[in-house]
Amino acid sequence: MNAEPPQCPAYLATGAELSIELEDSAGTLRMAVVHPVLPFTSSQVVVARLSSKDTATACRLAPGLSVVLKIFDPRFLKRRGPDDDDQPWSEAELEEFQRHKGELTRWCQTLHPDALGMDNWEEFYFLRMYSDHAAEVEAYRMLHPLQGCGVPVFYGSGTLDLSRTAPPCAFNPRLILLEHIADAVSLRDIDPLLLSAPLVESLLDTMQRLGALGVAHGDLNFTNYLFTPARRPTRAVIIDFADSVSRRPDSTDEEWTRLVEEYGVMRETRIKIAMRFTIAGLRVPAACSPEDLPGFGDMNRASLSSL
Repeated sequence: MNAEPPQCPAYLATGAELSIELEDSAGTLRMAVVHPVLPFTSSQVVVARLSSKDTATACRLAPGLSVVLKIFDPRFLKRRGPDDDDQPWSEAELEEFQRHKGELTRWCQTLHPDALGMDNWEEFYFLRMYSDHAAEVEAYRMLHPLQGCGVPVFYGSGTLDLSRTAPPCAFNPRLILLEHIADAVSLRDIDPLLLSAPLVESLLDTMQRLGALGVAHGDLNFTNYLFTPARRPTRAVIIDFADSVSRRPDSTDEEWTRLVEEYGVMRETRIKIAMRFTIAGLRVPAACSPEDLPGFGDMNRASLSSL
């Protein structure tokens, strides 16, 4: 077996045992890593399988079921400074965090008010992951009617216990547990001939329902559209809601409609589908006709291929 790449820590490598504390004191899950999904990006994604049966029902997991764990650990964020390297906390930063954890808002507002330019400054990255996790959890809860169809099943949220890792971590990162869609291909890699009219229409229907259910997706890149099964897809799935916005209870219909229109999720999706067909020299589906997409006709095939 090949060794895991350096960016994958030992505690997330294939075969590693994980301990997960579910939120709201719902119990502890013991899971085994099936494999990490590399390379890690803003979050760390691993496929894992339940290794104990005692708390499996706490989040509707059947024994032996493989799930995706999406972990929000700021230590792996890239573009942190000029050298893009991972930057573990110093002893002083660790001690400062331990003193203030549990008082997150006050700590983040007062600890380093003028430190945004510091290469080793951690609180911004911590807040970023804290916010991304909260956004995903809220989005999946709002999108419960679409789970298992247009979006993955959301099994729950919790924290990963890193108290026994070497070197130890200053905190336990948050995570979410999602449906593992094993046999899938992204919009970036799919053969456009597999994008049947019903499949495209189901994807556009999902995008329409996101807004109706109170979620605006903020990161619609080609890899966040999945189609399964890969060789003959019958299901279109939207993933990655870390940059999404969920509707506030006090927002009016007019305010929410305006925000969804500003995010442009329907137009963005139609353009991306049209791009895939245009790059392949194929006729664009009627539902994504370039005539209805201002500016699309100005893009030549070469510029589309570079996206």
